[in-house]
Amino acid sequence: MKRLNVILGLLVMSAATYATGTKGDDQKITYSMPEQVKVVFENKCFGCHNDEGRSDKAKEGLNFSTLKQLDKFKKIASWNEARKEVEGAKMPPAKLVEKHPEAALTQEESELLVEWIKTETSSLLKQ
Repeated sequence: MKRLNVILGLLVMSAATYATGTKGDDQKITYSMPEQVKVVFENKCFGCHNDEGRSDKAKEGLNFSTLKQLDKFKKIASWNEARKEVEGAKMPPAKLVEKHPEAALTQEESELLVEWIKTETSSLLKQ
């Protein structure tokens, strides 16, 4: 029974990894942000929004792999677009959430991301 639980656990983790497009712990967000914000982005957003993601549209809107290299105005535009998507409950996409309910942002996660993005864009404007 214990072996069956281990196998089922591995299958669930593999399915979640496939669904989000991540290939393991070697892909991490390098953009500076509080750890609690980073955890949400890595668990709920990074799988699609990086160079290895399967969706070109997702990478065009926000790409964690290239975000650090953008000038401040492009960073602000990317973060503002992300904020609008989160506030409008458009991210993660409904089709993804239907297949993988665990990918949905909780109300607390949404609020955390929106507030941090507002702080970050304000900080970038002052630079």
